[in-house]
Amino acid sequence: MQMGGYKGPVDCVKQLVRTEGLKGLGRGMTGTLSRETFGNALFFTFYEVIPATRSNACLILTVQAAAACCAFCGLQTCQPR
Repeated sequence: MQMGGYKGPVDCVKQLVRTEGLKGLGRGMTGTLSRETFGNALFFTFYEVIPATRSNACLILTVQAAAACCAFCGLQTCQPR
């Protein structure tokens, strides 16, 4: 298949299924799923640990801190060097 040879997103899916079958729709998902699974596990771990270490921490700051920790740790483990 050539780049830009699609008439739209539906045509892209039709051609992909026609040439590669249904497995073609999931190609490349292993890396994404492993990154997201690990990242979400980190997020919720930090989300639970940060408030436990502070009394009545502001919820917005807790979520932001959890997201920052998750993003940093997740990208450090998933990005090629």
